[in-house]
Amino acid sequence: MRTILLALALSLPSAAAQPSGDEGAAAPEATLPSSSTDTPVDALPQDLRDRFIDAEAAWQSGRLDEAAAGFDAITEAAPTFDRAWRRACGVRVQQRQYTRAVPLCDEAASLKASKENRTGLAIARIHAGSGQDEARDLIDEVLDEDPSYTVAWQALCSYALEYEDEGRLRRCVTGLEAHTPTAPAVPLFQALLQATEGEFDAAWAKLEVAAGEGVSEAMLASMRARVAGLQAAAPTQRAGTRRAWQLADLAPIAIVLLLVGGIAVLALSDNEDDDASDDGPSKPDPTPTA
Repeated sequence: MRTILLALALSLPSAAAQPSGDEGAAAPEATLPSSSTDTPVDALPQDLRDRFIDAEAAWQSGRLDEAAAGFDAITEAAPTFDRAWRRACGVRVQQRQYTRAVPLCDEAASLKASKENRTGLAIARIHAGSGQDEARDLIDEVLDEDPSYTVAWQALCSYALEYEDEGRLRRCVTGLEAHTPTAPAVPLFQALLQATEGEFDAAWAKLEVAAGEGVSEAMLASMRARVAGLQAAAPTQRAGTRRAWQLADLAPIAIVLLLVGGIAVLALSDNEDDDASDDGPSKPDPTPTA
């Protein structure tokens, strides 16, 4: 179940991260969106800045142990630099070390209650299966403050899938359509919602749209398999009965788009804009990722 969540929310290395000026092409947060409330990397001394960039490049390349060691070293050398704590959290989520991830994201949010850090903490809690109310409240808080923050909408989708909350799934799709209609994640979530409602033709059409938007083939293959599974089981349901929450294996789609750098790493990373494609959860991509 968390396999797919890990792909929509982490925005893994294979996602199209934007090249960056100061931090180098491999670093997903090199150029922060103008609406970002994150701590700039130039807050670090030059030697630690270089180390941060190297750790990000390792993360992007899938060298997770190396990335974790790099971010951990920065948290020790510069313990007030909140982004390193969130990054260390994001790597642990991608490694499925959820119980280790939560305290790291919690520290980031304690140091600075930015929308990126709070959304990242919510994502980590969703993955860990703990703090359901806190995760929900953090996401709602961030969306109230900045309804244009794509990563938080994707986090809401992840929450809805994990906790089988159809109302919030509908709300997240509506929010993404309203605020970031061209983001690559939008047709994926639309397809998911349609499939849970038994609208399979519409769901397949949306997946074709997603394919045209450059969503990774691994992510598409995973989603197609889920939609096919729902459709295969549909004849066993009474006519008109929704399949809505037989989603044990679907929930994970929401969180790998968000952590590292493609479609908005659900704040564990910072590419929230359409052009970043953060908060990030996978090298399938997934993925949000914060």
